[in-house]
Amino acid sequence: MGTTQNPDPDSTVSQLREGMTSALSSADTTAAQTVQNLQLVHQARLSGLTRTAAAAKAKYGSDSTEAKQAEQAVAGTTNLIARLAVIYQQSITPSPTVSAKGWALHGRVYNAQLQPASRYTVYLVNAQKIYQQAYGFAYTDNTGYFLINYEGQETEETPELFIEVANAKAEPVYLSTTPSSRPPAAPPIRTSRFRRASSPSATRRRRSAKWRFPRRNSTSLKD
Repeated sequence: MGTTQNPDPDSTVSQLREGMTSALSSADTTAAQTVQNLQLVHQARLSGLTRTAAAAKAKYGSDSTEAKQAEQAVAGTTNLIARLAVIYQQSITPSPTVSAKGWALHGRVYNAQLQPASRYTVYLVNAQKIYQQAYGFAYTDNTGYFLINYEGQETEETPELFIEVANAKAEPVYLSTTPSSRPPAAPPIRTSRFRRASSPSATRRRRSAKWRFPRRNSTSLKD
């Protein structure tokens, strides 16, 4: 029996990004179907890799190079499937209704294993890390989804805002390092992904979110 080589991580991530860009640039229905098809392909591949790993352990032993390579391949593909599940959720999530003067921030919060984090609190703070009550807050549901919908004011200058997330125990677990502010014209729809905690001892979290502004002024902005 031949050995199973661990797939190149950089190549796998590159392929995932290319597939995600292609899928999300299409209509929502097409994007969702594309991602689902990718999930099915990799799930079938995972089944084969799992069998190969079991055979490698039986033939060469659990501590053998062959078995470890096979296990790495299983772990890598499992992680890829989880990432595709995140992308699928993003592709089927409808855009919220936004008032003419306001904006909305919506997305999902995941843990380090890419499982939805429910009952978490998402809110905005300023550069001094002070909670900005005017914009409200949102709790995540059982899919990790949250929505902050701000109606806006007649004349208003939005300060630099940072996204902060607290867990179900009200303990901060994430603080964005990049400020997000609404420019005076052509406000963007911004999609950001992070994997950083607010302190070394905090649980690592993953958050995917979108800024949503009135469609009539919307333009896209790449990070």
